[in-house]
Amino acid sequence: MKYIVFGDIHAFPAAASSAVHFAQNNQITAIFLGDYIDRGPQNMQTLKILSTAAIDNPDWSFIVGNHDKMLIDLINGKSHREGWDERTKIESFPEFGNLDATDRKKITDFLNNLSPYKELNSFLCLHGGFLAPVDKPLLDRDLDELVWTYGIPKEYKGKTVVRGHEPTKEIAFLKNNININTECGYGGFLTGLVIDDGCGSIISQIKILESGKLLS
Repeated sequence: MKYIVFGDIHAFPAAASSAVHFAQNNQITAIFLGDYIDRGPQNMQTLKILSTAAIDNPDWSFIVGNHDKMLIDLINGKSHREGWDERTKIESFPEFGNLDATDRKKITDFLNNLSPYKELNSFLCLHGGFLAPVDKPLLDRDLDELVWTYGIPKEYKGKTVVRGHEPTKEIAFLKNNININTECGYGGFLTGLVIDDGCGSIISQIKILESGKLLS
């Protein structure tokens, strides 16, 4: 019943590698909240690390973020209608195009198997958030809503949401949600939140620098 949830990584492979090794070495099931690419220096290397981790750890969950969705769309020949994918066009997409056929298939398979969210007994893990009405099932919501929305409506009283997407200097414990996007990719760090799903409690948190150094 113990999980570790990791926030946005944004193309820092050393941070991704440290997160994977921490979860494996401590035998904790991992959940990654998306935004694996853009902003950082090595998009495809980060995706290679995570795609390998997904194969090696089939019980782990990898959630789609808005940047990941934009890359998927670009691979399928679709641009964002508002032009918000400009960074992805400049950074991740060219790197993807330079991969050999084997790596391109591995990355594509990984991206196509990303989940919109992960629901546990006590927690709900997703990338961004959702809008009112709060009783609308997540299955009935558009993926764009889940990856682009910042935060959770105040009137929501369901399972505690663990989310990323919205940059925060330190982990933010709010009324009905926890924001763990502690600005990896902006000079901050990657947060790993260890949770006990049985009793719905927070066990601990770790910090991983963009360099991959584990702080706690």
